[in-house]
Amino acid sequence: MTGLSNLARYGTVKAYCKEGKPHVSVNLLARSPLKMSVPWKYCGGKSGVVSTQANVIKLCIGFDVDEIDGKVAIRPTRVSPKWIESVDVKLDGAGDVMKKATSIVGKLLTPFVKDFWIENLPWRMQKMLAGI
Repeated sequence: MTGLSNLARYGTVKAYCKEGKPHVSVNLLARSPLKMSVPWKYCGGKSGVVSTQANVIKLCIGFDVDEIDGKVAIRPTRVSPKWIESVDVKLDGAGDVMKKATSIVGKLLTPFVKDFWIENLPWRMQKMLAGI
């Protein structure tokens, strides 16, 4: 996944209590496209990358607030996409005809591409945030 460095806070940071514990949530807006890519390789020797790009993304990240050794620590608990628009699919390495066909199919199947983002963005981001 690329483009995460272009996420910027959108609106105010919200602090609240849930089940007696402090939580924080923040909305983020992508200032430029986010992209997910996967390499592919065909038995015949061809290889390339299939990628999907979302040009407009707004998401909310929720954090638990804990105290560890007298210091405040936040831990990401939830990533929720709030708005995803202008998505496309690209196929590189398979020639111009396949590249164009993939782009057209991606436009025709936009709801499925958006569902892919809705399903994959939260767990991929949560996994990355947990490593920080």
